[in-house]
Amino acid sequence: MKLTDQVRLAATLAHMVPGVALRITFCDTEQYIVASNRLDARLTPCQLRSALLTEQRIGRQTLTGSVATIEVVGGLNDIGGGLYQRRHPGGADERWFSTLLSHERITALFSECPVDLPHGSISVVAKPDLELGVAVVQLTSEHCAVASRIDELAAWAMGACLVEELLDGVTESANRCP
Repeated sequence: MKLTDQVRLAATLAHMVPGVALRITFCDTEQYIVASNRLDARLTPCQLRSALLTEQRIGRQTLTGSVATIEVVGGLNDIGGGLYQRRHPGGADERWFSTLLSHERITALFSECPVDLPHGSISVVAKPDLELGVAVVQLTSEHCAVASRIDELAAWAMGACLVEELLDGVTESANRCP
C-alpha cells in the first residue's frame, strides 16, 4: 500500500472518530500531532483532511510526499492489523478500521459474512468520505454475550476489505499494461 493511501486512511479515521490523535513524522524527523482536543496539536483532523484534498486538486504531493510515518497515538487502542478498539465506561465496545473500499462494497462484503452471530447483536456502520475515497467502519456491541466475538467479526471484516483492496490494485496494474 502506498504511503499516500496510508495517510488518507489515517486522516479519515481521525476526522470521523471523535477524540482520535495522530502523530505524523516527516522525512526531516519533525513531528506533528493532529488532534482536536490536545494543546500540543499542530493541526486538527479537519485541517489535515483539507490539506490532502488540496493536494488532490493541484496534483502535487507536498504534504504526503514528505511524510515518513503516520500513527494513531490517542483516542483509540491499536489492537493490530489496522484494527482499533474503543470502549466507553459502562457502554458499548467498539472496533474501528478504515478502508479504500466504497460504502456499497463494504455493505456487500458484510452480506456474505461467515461469522455466525445473533441478528442485531453487533451493529456495523460504514462512514464514507467520498472526496478522499476512504470509508471508516465502526462495529459496535452492547450485548455482553457477544462482546467477545466482536474481535472475530472485526478481523474478518478488515481482512475481507484488504483482500478486495489488493484485488483492485492487481486489476489496476493489469489495466495499465498493453
